[in-house]
Amino acid sequence: MQKTADVFKDIENLNWEGIAAHVHEEKGLIFSFYANLGSYDSYEVKFTKLEVANLGEDTRSYIWGDGFDEKSFEYTPNDYVNSYLLKGYYSKEVLDYSVITYNEAAYVSGGIINTIHEHYPEAIYVDYFAPAPEGDDDKFHHWQALRFVYEEVEGEWYLIAIVRDVFNP
Repeated sequence: MQKTADVFKDIENLNWEGIAAHVHEEKGLIFSFYANLGSYDSYEVKFTKLEVANLGEDTRSYIWGDGFDEKSFEYTPNDYVNSYLLKGYYSKEVLDYSVITYNEAAYVSGGIINTIHEHYPEAIYVDYFAPAPEGDDDKFHHWQALRFVYEEVEGEWYLIAIVRDVFNP
């Protein structure tokens, strides 16, 4: 849990070298736009540990995913973090990831299925969940989760994926 708190703080500060310190040496780090890891439409972007350390200076745009209207979300790494990991897809406000769970989703969507344990059976994950705003029934779908996925190597847990989950009918 503490490692994930450190990684999340590094994400907030765009401290890519700090994030890279936790990344698996051989597997690198996958960013998955949706929760269905390993599927054709999860839009996984993979970086080596060294590449992660240098993402702050990376001005290339990557396609991180697409929306319901098939619009591609093409951003630099810093812009992706600021636009889709720290902010909500619908509101564009900074999210309050106030619910944190260990190795299970805080909220199970009826849309895209969380496949972390199927894709990485030896992995564990920490789920940071930002609930939908209370009191507004029209925004029930404005929730988002970030799942930090780890695998163990010689007693140490290394980050292998950051998985974003959102409402998807």
